[in-house]
Amino acid sequence: MALIGLSVVMLLLGAGFGLPLLGLIVGLAATRVRSPLAWWKRHAREGRGFAAAWPWVFAACLAAWLILSPGIPAASMLVRVDGMTVIPPVFFSAMALLLASVLASQGYDARQSA
Repeated sequence: MALIGLSVVMLLLGAGFGLPLLGLIVGLAATRVRSPLAWWKRHAREGRGFAAAWPWVFAACLAAWLILSPGIPAASMLVRVDGMTVIPPVFFSAMALLLASVLASQGYDARQSA
């Protein structure tokens, strides 16, 4: 809960939106650690495909974050990279894939424990 609170304070005080958004996603995912997964077990049939795709969603999330952090700066040393056209779509896809990875992993864990 402290991470969520700090993220909200960062948003209110103008610390950008990238790191506070990341802190909110991670903080909300951390509140579900060791939870009974009852909602996921009730809806296991609907989320079966999403839960089965969890390793691929996680791999796409990892690739997006690796492109964002070391990939774009390394590429800008070798070739001219226009950051304003490349960074925003990669950033938003990394955030969306992180959220999708958290949700898919919850569904996958619910299927494994059922």
